[in-house]
Amino acid sequence: MLTATAGNLSGRVLVEVRDRDVDNVVVALQSGFSLSGRLVIERAVNVRPDPAVASLRVVLRTDPLLPGAATYGVAVQPDGSFAIPSGILPGDYRIQVTPILVSPTAPDATPPTVAAPLTNLYVKSIRMGDLDVLNDRLHIESQPQESISIVVGSNPGTISGRVVDESQKPAPGATIVLVHDSGLRYRVNEKTSSSDSSGRFEFSNVPPGNYKLFAFESIERGVWQDPERMRLFESRGVVSRVEEGGKVAIDVSLIGE
Repeated sequence: MLTATAGNLSGRVLVEVRDRDVDNVVVALQSGFSLSGRLVIERAVNVRPDPAVASLRVVLRTDPLLPGAATYGVAVQPDGSFAIPSGILPGDYRIQVTPILVSPTAPDATPPTVAAPLTNLYVKSIRMGDLDVLNDRLHIESQPQESISIVVGSNPGTISGRVVDESQKPAPGATIVLVHDSGLRYRVNEKTSSSDSSGRFEFSNVPPGNYKLFAFESIERGVWQDPERMRLFESRGVVSRVEEGGKVAIDVSLIGE
């Protein structure tokens, strides 16, 4: 990805380098586009302004992630409004709301810490007009005529249960992975836990949605973020759905080495 900037103008072009020089590459410079919107937090008792709003940031990053490509991010204002000024180049993007909705970290990296007042918050929807840009990409090729609407929920659910081996005995020390079974899969950090001495586990603060549970006897960290490697285990996952404020109890069979 070749990027060029000149003052407030910028542009980028994909260049494929093989066994010969690449000549006469043209990078078209432009001022880029802007994006604005509003974020609201749904609570049982709404408080305006909600103090948690100002702790969130809206981030726009390329999808797929392009090395060297700019990431656009702004803080959400106390009234819930946000605006990314001119500079967004044409392309496909994902909208993130940090620190509650972020891209997968490297397997050896520590996921971002979510402060206590934000632990029960989750992104419920992101829309631009009729477009669902939470589960789908946001395609930008001209100045957007509609604003972004982000709804953050505050009534997550819980998934708990037990890991059992082939003989239906409790399996302690297993790695349990809870992954989205939707367009968010492989796009966000997923939840992991370990079974205790009686094989039990629990995931709290789970955003409502469709999921799959996998229980591994042994697994390399971060494999669950790799579509090619997870294809080997896909049929072993247990499907589950979490409703707002719901509690799900489920048993998961151990996937051996």
